[in-house]
Amino acid sequence: TQASAGGKYTTFRVMAQEAVSNVCSQLGVPYSKTKTIAKLRQKSSVIPFKRETMTNGILKKILNYEMPKCLEDLVYRRIGINSKEQWDQLYPNTDFEKFFVENLNIINLYFPLDKNDVFNYFESQKTN
Repeated sequence: TQASAGGKYTTFRVMAQEAVSNVCSQLGVPYSKTKTIAKLRQKSSVIPFKRETMTNGILKKILNYEMPKCLEDLVYRRIGINSKEQWDQLYPNTDFEKFFVENLNIINLYFPLDKNDVFNYFESQKTN
């Protein structure tokens, strides 16, 4: 079992490298530090704090290239939205529930989601 706790943002990569090196050693698999220091292959589809209209095209790009596995992964990790208030501030002309419900057919090609999940999303995040 490997665990990382604490540390500053700049040390997380080093902590992860040590954990991966240990796991590779335990599995008898060669470890290459050059693979863990490689840059990300692509930029995020959504630029943090950049105000732009959320569109079906952006949603499709996120789903296709960033491959989120659930609504939380899509909204919190890929789009970077922490609350309904933040969504309303960044996308004032796009209703959260309406946008995602209207795009359920597209989203369901990547992971299962129904309209109740969308309507209850921010409420469920408060309890986690």
